[in-house]
Amino acid sequence: MTEAVEFNTPEDAGRFVRERRLSLHLTQAQLATKAGVSRKFVAALESGHPRAELGKTMQVLTAVGLRVRGTLPARKPHYRVVDLKSHVRKTLDLRPRL
Repeated sequence: MTEAVEFNTPEDAGRFVRERRLSLHLTQAQLATKAGVSRKFVAALESGHPRAELGKTMQVLTAVGLRVRGTLPARKPHYRVVDLKSHVRKTLDLRPRL
């Protein structure tokens, strides 16, 4: 079973990493070693540093078992609904008959 996790800010991502690290009973140093980054980087990431390097961030997320997947917002349909009678009248410049 997979669980979806959403974060919208660096602080959200950092909070998730910290909670996940603690649930795995890892110290920052152990996670850093597992991810191949420095302990200082893990600490900065967990504190929500807004300029954390993406490559290293992905290494840490992978190390805590998170698979990153993006989603696109729903697209609006490429068509629009029109009133056909009104459209034909305008196109043919016809006046409604009384």
